[in-house]
Amino acid sequence: MGAASDAVERSARGASLLMVLVLGQRIVTFTMNTLITRTVNAEVLGFASSDMELLLATLLFMSRESFRLLAIRITVPEAPAVVRAARRQELLNVAWGPVPLGLTLCGAASVALLWPGLLAGLSSDARLSALFVVAGAALETLAEPVYILATTSLQYGARATAEGAGVLLKCCVTFVLVWAGWGLPAFGFAQLVYGAVLLVVYWRWMLVEGMGGQVAALRGVTSVASLLPGPAPGAKMALPECSGEASSATAPAGEDDNVAGPGSFLSQRSWGLTLAFGVQNVTKHLLTEGNRMVLLTAPIGLRGEFAAVSNYGSLAVRLLLYPIEDAARTLFASLAADAGTEAEAEAEPEAEAEAPPTEAVTPAQRSATGGGVGAAGIRRRRGRAGRLAEGTPGVSEGGSSGEGSEGDLPAAAAEDDARAVARARAALRQLEAEARMRTAAELLVLALRLVLTLGLVLAVLGPPFCGTLVRLLLGARWSGTGVAGGLAAYCLYVLCLALNGVTEAFAVATAPRDAVGWLNAAMAITFGLYVALALGDPFVTGVPGLLALLGIRGLIFADSANMLFRAAAALSVAREVAEKRTGEPLDLSRAAPSYASLGVLVAAGAAARASAWFFTGEPEGGGAATLLGEAQHVGVGAACALAVLASLAVFDGKALRQAYARVRKQQPA
Repeated sequence: MGAASDAVERSARGASLLMVLVLGQRIVTFTMNTLITRTVNAEVLGFASSDMELLLATLLFMSRESFRLLAIRITVPEAPAVVRAARRQELLNVAWGPVPLGLTLCGAASVALLWPGLLAGLSSDARLSALFVVAGAALETLAEPVYILATTSLQYGARATAEGAGVLLKCCVTFVLVWAGWGLPAFGFAQLVYGAVLLVVYWRWMLVEGMGGQVAALRGVTSVASLLPGPAPGAKMALPECSGEASSATAPAGEDDNVAGPGSFLSQRSWGLTLAFGVQNVTKHLLTEGNRMVLLTAPIGLRGEFAAVSNYGSLAVRLLLYPIEDAARTLFASLAADAGTEAEAEAEPEAEAEAPPTEAVTPAQRSATGGGVGAAGIRRRRGRAGRLAEGTPGVSEGGSSGEGSEGDLPAAAAEDDARAVARARAALRQLEAEARMRTAAELLVLALRLVLTLGLVLAVLGPPFCGTLVRLLLGARWSGTGVAGGLAAYCLYVLCLALNGVTEAFAVATAPRDAVGWLNAAMAITFGLYVALALGDPFVTGVPGLLALLGIRGLIFADSANMLFRAAAALSVAREVAEKRTGEPLDLSRAAPSYASLGVLVAAGAAARASAWFFTGEPEGGGAATLLGEAQHVGVGAACALAVLASLAVFDGKALRQAYARVRKQQPA
């Protein structure tokens, strides 16, 4: 079982741990949010959950997301000590990157909030709450280096402890202060408490546990001094005597675009990816927070209704789908980094560049001739390449040994032997890279099938019970608003969000630099389409948007279309990368649930919809029904859910187990 297999196992355990963490967080926040929403009015909830959350998300996302994406693509390879030291130091520098940027953004936001007359429309409570949020964001930024080091070392326990404690304390503080009459500042102060908890817990974990555990083993962090940023080591290693073996893994630090040179903080490749990710993340932030930005044009009461919808609708996302996406993102990046980027995969050693052109075979050519398809073919080719790679310069390509010592061989023969060994080692690395990319492609199909199945179940069975949920949890004050219809639309949005999350995780982790640029352009186009759908053209043609026509439901429909556009763009990149680096097309037919399960799901959805009309008189439930009618409607829903789960276990359980077995089988030995 190789390093990639170990990454699969640890990521699977990490996903399970994150699911437990999110389950605990959601139970606590669900209870607290329900009590708080019953207490505050729509105006307070709208500013706290829309405007303040937009401010917080902007500060954190713009300061740290590019560095997070870059960090999971930096690996510490089996290489000479100077190269490993340079890569470790580069990872540390990336981990510290969010700190100066985040503190600068928080400082600018504080100046804007305190500048006399700049934001005159804000009340004193709103201004104080926003300052609390900015301070909390600054504290979270200071904890970011530990978060990045723990995540890239697959140490999910640190995150589970920090975020679990932070969410619990944040909810308790919000609840207590709201009941104490603080009003809007209660939400901002609770965010400050959350940031402080993350800062203390993360750094305590690093100083007490991280330096003596996996972080020390993988990242070389054994003391406070070794944790600090700084330039890459300046020493250079001596090249091997056989010049034909020189490659990116054995080149001196600073002579490879993938290794930071002496005195440099980042490699040339990392600088380029940082800029590319920065541009992409600006666009991605506009897309992710576009609904809140569009809501700034709506009345504050409508923002409060959307906040209620988002609080409950995101429950399914955070509980079921976000842990899958988060673990998939890290695992895809780990496998892709082991396989090498496209530039690394296509870069041949100096000796290989002089090889006869007839020996150069692409992955697609091997696949077309039948060689290398499947794990058995990979292992056969790895065995042949490995036997040659283990040879010495004294053994010729034909297998005969020279008479006498290596010094007695003609110089040309020794040179040919060195080139043969270099070619064999390059072929071995390429075969292992293809195997890891096949594993990543199989994992993409498996993750797509999982999130597509969960998303379809929620999209079909969720809407008929949204009105009942609002009436039982939030009471009569909220049941007469557009919250129930918004939740019904959110069920469809969850499906679209899940598809986009997994496909983008694969595309961002594996795409070469030019493909990342293409994704940036595609995201910019989708954002324009989203704004057009949501707002229409009120200035020139007077055509209203979905927000004006359908309220909250229309905004969520526009969000769903946005996610589908982004998923299509990411899937296009994923298919191209997978086919180019494995020689095999990405088989997406296995990502769909079975026809039998889909048939049962459609029948269950029709029964649930009929039950809503019959027992409550409303398509989303929650109409003028008695408690008995609501109970009967929920009973029908439970029976429908059990039927769907049984069909999935019977018709899809075997396929999911086989897919996971294929992933395990693809691992290089």
